[in-house]
Order: sequence, then C-alpha cells, then structure tokens
Amino acid sequence: TFLSLLFSNLINQVFMKKIYLILLSMFAFCYLNSFAQEPVEINGYTIIEINGKYYDISGYDTLRIIDDIITLKYNSDITEQQITTIEQNYGLEKTFHAPTGWINYKLDSNSDVIDIMQKLATNEVIHEVLLNYFIPLFANPNEQAWVARDTSQTLLNQLCSTEAPIYNTSHLLMQVDSAWNITTGSPNIVIGFIDSGTAINHPDIGVGDDGYHNLWENPGEVLDGNDNDENGYIDDLFGWDFVNESGNLIIIDTNIITTSNHGTMVASNACSKTNNQLGTFGVAGGWGSKGSGIMTLKIGNDPFINSYTLTPALIYAIKNGARVVNMSFGNYSLIYPPFAEAIELASQKYNCLIFGAAGNNNSNSISWPARHNDVIATGASAFYCDGDVFMEGRWVSSDTYGSSFGAELDIVAPSYAYYCDTQSGYSWRESTTATSGATAFASGVAALILSANPCLLNYEVKEILAST
Repeated sequence: TFLSLLFSNLINQVFMKKIYLILLSMFAFCYLNSFAQEPVEINGYTIIEINGKYYDISGYDTLRIIDDIITLKYNSDITEQQITTIEQNYGLEKTFHAPTGWINYKLDSNSDVIDIMQKLATNEVIHEVLLNYFIPLFANPNEQAWVARDTSQTLLNQLCSTEAPIYNTSHLLMQVDSAWNITTGSPNIVIGFIDSGTAINHPDIGVGDDGYHNLWENPGEVLDGNDNDENGYIDDLFGWDFVNESGNLIIIDTNIITTSNHGTMVASNACSKTNNQLGTFGVAGGWGSKGSGIMTLKIGNDPFINSYTLTPALIYAIKNGARVVNMSFGNYSLIYPPFAEAIELASQKYNCLIFGAAGNNNSNSISWPARHNDVIATGASAFYCDGDVFMEGRWVSSDTYGSSFGAELDIVAPSYAYYCDTQSGYSWRESTTATSGATAFASGVAALILSANPCLLNYEVKEILAST
C-alpha cells in the first residue's frame, strides 16, 4: 500500500543518513589525524606536531611551542667569535640578553624551531638551550559584565540578605578601610604587572576628568622617538610591550565580555583610583590623588603569555624601581630556568616582593612560578552564606575549578563580588576572578604596607602578611 511504501522509504532514508553520518565522522577523524604526527622524544621533551604546530606534552599541561624564538645560555668560557659564528650559522638574531646569561634569539623565517634546538643542544659551547611556550593566564572565562553603578560600602552583616547589594565584598573582607586610615598608597611604591597589558587610557587608571593618573611614569623618558634614558627602550614612558617591542600601550584590552581584560582587571584591583567618584577603587589607589603606580609590562595577548618575554619584563621592572611584582599566570608543568634565575635576582638582590597566582585547578598542586621559593603563592577565598550566617572559605567553583591549596601556598586573598576596570568601562564580578584577582589584591596590600614603611625588606613584608 501507499503507507507501507512510504514507511519503507522513510526507513531507508534514515538508514542511509546514519550510514552517511558515520562515514562522514570517520573521514573527519582520519582527516584531522592526518595532520598529527606521532610524539617524539627530543632532549627530554615529548613533542607532537599537529597541523604544522608543535606542542609539548611532557607534563601535566599541553603547551603550544612558540615557533620563532629560542632561549639559550653559553658556557662561561665561550669567546665572542664563537658566539658570532653560531649566530651566523643558525640565522639567530639576539633580542634580549639577561644579566644572568640567558639570551633570547629570534629565528629566521625558514628555520624550524625543533630542528634548530636539536642542533644547538649538541654544540659543546652551549650550556643549555630551551624552547618557549604560550602559558595561560589564570582567569575565570565565564564572567558576565554589566556597566557599573556608583557603589557604597556594605556591612558584612548585610551580605547574606537577599535584598542587600553585594558590592566590593573582597575589599570588606580585607578591611582596607581601616588600612586607609594610615595610608592609601604612595606613588613612590610601584607595582609591576607582568600580564597582558593595562588600559592606560582608562579614566579610572590613566588621566581622566580628575586630572591625575595612577601610572608609573619613567622619569628619564619623554615621548619623542628617542631612548632618552638609554635603557634600550624607546618611549617607554609607562612601561613596555615585550611582545610587539613598543612603548605604545594605548590600544589594549578591547572586549569587556571576554578575558581580554585580564591585565587591566588585575591592575585595577590593586591600583585603580580611589575616592574619585568614578567606577571602582584599588587597594592602594590613593584618595582623590595619586596612589601606588602601575608599571605596565605586557608579555602576551589574552588568554596566553609568552615565556620568552618573562625574563626581560622582570629585569625591566627591577631596574626601573618596582618594589612589588604581580604575576597572575602560571602552569603545572613548566619550570623555566631563565625566569627562575631572574626571580632569584629580583628577590635576593633587588629586594623585590613577588606575588604569583597559585592556580585554579582545585587541587593541592601549586602552579609555577608561584611555587618558586622567592614568590608568594597566593590562593583565592570566597564568601558563602549558611542561612543568615556569613562565612568565608576557599574559592571552589567545581570539582576541577577552584583555588589551588596545600603546603606550598603562602597566603590567601578574597576574590569575590567587586567591580573592576575594563578597557570599555567597568565590570561587575558577580562570582570571582579566581586566583588572578586574589593575587592582585595581595599585591595591593603589600603596596600599602610599603607605603607606610618603605624601609621594610621583602621578607619582613611577607612575615607581616602571614602573621596578621
């Protein structure tokens, strides 16, 4: 009959559609995997090539390798002629030479980074050669942003009321209003933000209608196209972009809905202007006048930073007077020797206080570089309500997403319910900015301590933070 024939045709169509989808899936799987090579062991690295890009799968994280930069250290007895010969033979262009001996080289466009690394690793005059990676920033990618309203302080006993607005809870938990009776932050205490860059033209950070800014300003530089202070950086008035090799820091952080505001968010937590009738307030942001200075050290574009930019950024910070350095990034696999040595130099020789985000994988494994002995590993707390009872505890979002913890954790700072600055305006953080935001709050508190007593040594500030 017509109905049975129609039903039979429909069954055949459905069956053929399923066969088509299965074949299409098999083709797609084979097509994609045709671009992936088998992993190979190279000088202690486990490398896999996928679609023309190299990835290191040696550790907990899978890290994409930067394909045009290599870092190495020569033996101490090498001659200048030997260095010149190596640079010419392998097409290496020196871009940075650290005081600890590590050198960043840019490869020419025809070079393969793995091939070059293998060849250099067998050269007897080279002490060590390293690959470079894209390392993730520690941020919550699922935040929602609203345009901010002017806000006022909310008492802790109101926080669990369903009708009470939960504004700037993190500031309340840190009791910064009491600290502000002593100091609101000094422009002589500078925080270097090694991150994705800061929106220096934001009116709550840079110059606005209030006529002042909270930016570190290089006293030896003017914007005239010259290296006035002869430090190797042209027009580095407010810091430096180590990715694009530029002092132009204006066009940064353009999308307030995504994580492209990471650098601006952490800087605003610590140093956005306070009591200026605009937006949010930083922990050490002054009081209607300049507070602690923001030194912008751009080392990548959200959501990743570049490992080869870490060392030059930190060396720049300490040589230009940063007393505090904020690092809201990290990974669980890579320990990068050039940066480890730079951290030791900054802490032990330059009396720099360095904060690192502990990580967001909700485990007792602290990320690196936060777990470096000379870095203050900072976790994140959040507040909870048990009925009408206010409680604070470790920030946890899911089984796999929450503040790292454990014996290597040094301090914990709140990172919950507050406004922060973004390039396009202001963002209400309804839940958390994870350990990135917490680390910036801790950096701001350290700046307050040093503003009150700039003679303190870095280990003395750490002891104060741990004991109070």
